[in-house]
Amino acid sequence: MMGEPKYIQLKQEIHSWLVSGRFIKEGKIPSEKEIAEIFHTSRKTVRHALGILDKEGFLHKVKGKGTFVSHLSCRNEIQTKTIGFLTSNIMNVNFPGIIKGVEETLRN
Repeated sequence: MMGEPKYIQLKQEIHSWLVSGRFIKEGKIPSEKEIAEIFHTSRKTVRHALGILDKEGFLHKVKGKGTFVSHLSCRNEIQTKTIGFLTSNIMNVNFPGIIKGVEETLRN
């Protein structure tokens, strides 16, 4: 994360809060001021990070009320896992067993 702008680092941290389920769907997140205090940064930086998450659909702002987790909660990302698998011989007898083992591991 070094070298990235502070608002990007903050956006990624808040996104990880959402993915971890720290907030419930449609639940209110801390205010810009509270987040700024937690991360020792300016409200402008917080506003920028939250604005990106809003545009990406993870949050939505309600004027005068606060910022809320979107009904399209990013916690759904946890339920979908994608991996890549590279092999030189798909016809290998062990291939189905390998795939089954990978699927079982990802489920856990």
